Amino acid sequence: MAVEKAGTMVDKLEAVRRWIFAVAGRGDSVERGDAAPQEMVMHFLNSLLAGLPDGLSILDRDLTILLTNPVLEKWYAHAMPLVGRRCFEAYYGRSEPCVLCPTARTLASGIGSDETVPRTGPGGAAAGWFHLYSIPFIKDPATGETLGVIEYVRDISGRVAV
Repeated sequence: MAVEKAGTMVDKLEAVRRWIFAVAGRGDSVERGDAAPQEMVMHFLNSLLAGLPDGLSILDRDLTILLTNPVLEKWYAHAMPLVGRRCFEAYYGRSEPCVLCPTARTLASGIGSDETVPRTGPGGAAAGWFHLYSIPFIKDPATGETLGVIEYVRDISGRVAV
């Protein structure tokens, strides 16, 4: 499957933005287009992402990367850009999803999952180990419908031999 078209990506990012406003109880501000609350939420989100000591990404249901934080971008500087690509392509240079993918398990079950996964460097060389936590990005708690997954990634290379 090819990388999503830009219009579709914009729609997905807009859905993420609307979800953040809904969680913050500011859904009415989104509908009115109030700039101040939107700027506050985006500032909060950017500060949160930049301040995390670990990697974080948001993926849609097709495993397309919608958002990453600076830590993940630093770890995968050799594979930039990450946004708009499918995770298995960007992180592992693969043409299909990984076999032991906790994100695929989360999408299938709607329940968080985790797994220790290899970290790859330039050319697919072994570069260490990550512990990847996959959390469902829930659109509607009543139905359990998900928009995608939030991946929280911790480098555990110092604790696991490559």
